[in-house]
Amino acid sequence: SSLSAYNYVLYNGARIDITNPLNLVGLILGASVVFLFAGLANAAVGRAAGAVAFEVRRQFREIPGLLEGATRPAYGRCVDLVTAAALRQLLVPASIAVIVPLAVGFLLGPVALAGVLLGVVLSGLPLALSMTTSGAAWDNAQKYIERGHLGGMRSPAHAAAIVGDTRSGASP
Repeated sequence: SSLSAYNYVLYNGARIDITNPLNLVGLILGASVVFLFAGLANAAVGRAAGAVAFEVRRQFREIPGLLEGATRPAYGRCVDLVTAAALRQLLVPASIAVIVPLAVGFLLGPVALAGVLLGVVLSGLPLALSMTTSGAAWDNAQKYIERGHLGGMRSPAHAAAIVGDTRSGASP
C-alpha cells in the first residue's frame, strides 16, 4: 500500500523500520537527547557569563583606578573562571553524549541504537542551525540598538539584547 512507503527511513544505506517499537523508542530518545544536551550547554554558558559579570563588577569595585583606565584589570581571573566553568559544567552534557548510545546499545540493542543515532541526526541538525542563526540575530540586534535605535545604550531593549546574545552562546 502507499502507506508502507513511510514505514522505512534510509540511514547510511540501511532501512530502519519506524513501525518497530525499538526503532521508534530510539528515534524519540535520540531526538530528546539533543534538546537535553543543548539545554544543559546553554545553562552552562549562562552560569559562566554570570560569573564573569560578577567578577568584572567586583574588579571595578575593588581595584583602584580601573574605572578611570589608570589600572589594568585582572584578565586572568576571568579566563580562569570561564575555563573552570567549561570543564566543570560541560561534564554532564559530554557524559550524556557518551553514555546514552552505550546504554541504549547494551540495554535495548542495535535496532534501538540505530534509532537513537538517526534521531540525533534528524533533530540535531535543525536545532544547531536554529541556535546559530538565533545567536547571530541577537548579536545583530544588540549592535543595532547600540547605534541608537529602540532607546539605545542602557535601555530595556539593550539589556534584553545583551541577555539574549549571552544566552544564545554566539557572543564574539
